[in-house]
Amino acid sequence: MLNKIHYTHLGVKKCLSLAKQSIFWPTMANEVKQMIESCYTCIKYSKSQMSEELKSHEIKMLPWNKIGCDLFELQRKKYLIIIDYYSKFIEIEELEEGSDSCKVVNILKAIFARHGIPLIVISDGGPQFTSQIFKRFAREWEFTHILTSPTYAQSNGMAERNVQTAKNIFKKVLKEQKDIYLALLNYRNTPIFENFSPSQILMSRKLRSTIPTNDKELIPKIINREKFNNIFKKKVTQQYYYNKKGIKALSELDEGTKIVVQLKPKGSWIPGIIKQKVRERTYIVKTNNGSEYIRNRKFIKINKYRKKEKITQNPCLFNPPEREEKEETKKCYIEIEEEKEGIEEEKEDKERSSEGGGTSEEKDDNESDSGESQSDRKNTTTTRSGRIVKQPEKLDL
Repeated sequence: MLNKIHYTHLGVKKCLSLAKQSIFWPTMANEVKQMIESCYTCIKYSKSQMSEELKSHEIKMLPWNKIGCDLFELQRKKYLIIIDYYSKFIEIEELEEGSDSCKVVNILKAIFARHGIPLIVISDGGPQFTSQIFKRFAREWEFTHILTSPTYAQSNGMAERNVQTAKNIFKKVLKEQKDIYLALLNYRNTPIFENFSPSQILMSRKLRSTIPTNDKELIPKIINREKFNNIFKKKVTQQYYYNKKGIKALSELDEGTKIVVQLKPKGSWIPGIIKQKVRERTYIVKTNNGSEYIRNRKFIKINKYRKKEKITQNPCLFNPPEREEKEETKKCYIEIEEEKEGIEEEKEDKERSSEGGGTSEEKDDNESDSGESQSDRKNTTTTRSGRIVKQPEKLDL
């Protein structure tokens, strides 16, 4: 019956509305809900989970302390972009075709030699950043490398957002056949935080470009920290408004938990287990075919699927459980047939007595009690069962 109710794989409310039109049993609502939650087909094609509360990166008030790296492609050319989380200063380098991890590491070494070694480097899980060469580079140059969750661009939002900015600039510049690096220089001099440009925040000076500039403006000058701190206050405000929309807090998962994972956004869910927790909201999951993936908690759900048991009928309705009899309980049997035989014999004796003047027992009594008076015999009566009863003597006044 449950399979018939859930034939169209609708939700709990609609299935219950359909069932209540014609059928009912005491635990119907609970059984329907459990079946829908454990239906493998419904789990596989269910919607994506709601976003969790926004958690921004912790940014120290130090330039070039935390940077983000990413690769992007434009007009059949690949580029490596590096963005400083504090100043929004952008470095872009073109990559040759077939560039491997060695080429990326050499570019980063040249940039780190100019600006210094950052404390934290954030990137996605591309092969250029997950190779043994890059791990050795991070160990030798003493910086922490953090991998973001694949298919979750929000975790490396700073680099992803600046990739869009760089692409928009490059598209328009290449359309007019201009120099992309000259456009990048002008972007670094453009105030983006009130009156502060990325070059002023990072280097405390304005860079000379083709635009006429007074020599006084090229003199190094430390920015006002109090004004610059207002930028981060605006971030808190943006985070507040983001959290006002639909968000959902998701519980932490332990190792070995059976889950279903979404490999692509808005894709189908496949079963797996939690192998390791990398950091908060990030896990390494292992699917049934042995593959391992790094995914954000948003793309992981607890697997409630269970194998269906074949039930021919509801045991609560049709087969009530029989109560087990205790060994100490004693059974009493009444023999009714023997009493019936005795009653029949008494009736036969009564009939004989009416025909032949009494039963054999009465004759014996009469012979033995020959001395009794006839008045005593008149005072006796015979009951239905054949007994002779003497009527009580009453006082005759």
